[in-house]
Amino acid sequence: MTNLSDDFADRIHDQLLGIQLFPFTQEDSSERLSAEALVRGYKKFCQRKRIRVRDPVVTRIRNVCHHLLFDLRELDMNSQEFEAIVHILQGCARIAIINLSFNRIENKGIKLLRPVVINGPFLTQLVSLS
Repeated sequence: MTNLSDDFADRIHDQLLGIQLFPFTQEDSSERLSAEALVRGYKKFCQRKRIRVRDPVVTRIRNVCHHLLFDLRELDMNSQEFEAIVHILQGCARIAIINLSFNRIENKGIKLLRPVVINGPFLTQLVSLS
């Protein structure tokens, strides 16, 4: 049997560190704010590199992606468009799952993803099927 005070102390410690086990444990407003920050980061990087901002990518980031999961499957991104995604992935320290299925990121995109994989201690699943 666990000690309730230890469990409570662990929960407080996790919240102070910003650790959330599931995305639905966050408040809606904070989840929306983090999604908008990801969208802003994507758009700024695209403008700086003169890459076309794609509406399906923005919609997917806004509605599905958050600090634990990036579900970017079936967006038909090439390696140049994927560079903007890697830029925002590098800012997400606690990302656990990245799904890149059915995109055209090729070898260049995989090489861009390497720092995210190496520096992502919480990354448990990387899906990249062509």
